[in-house]
Amino acid sequence: MRLFRTLPALGGLFFGHSRPGVFAERLEMVVAGLGAQANRHHRQCRRERAGRHEEEQDERRRVQTVLRFFPKRFTKLIDC
Repeated sequence: MRLFRTLPALGGLFFGHSRPGVFAERLEMVVAGLGAQANRHHRQCRRERAGRHEEEQDERRRVQTVLRFFPKRFTKLIDC
């Protein structure tokens, strides 16, 4: 069972038995909840990584803007 169809599936939890009815409905609900929590945490990690990447890009842009206003002799000091 895929919980969210907007993201690609990265893995799966597969539980089964050769005899039908071995797993109780309650256990199936617990496993579905576990999958939902794993999915939630994975999505949160992806958002945090994307946010960090944006912050790094913003920092690079700020540094590049500042360096454009400094003469070359000062940029040599910064590169050290």
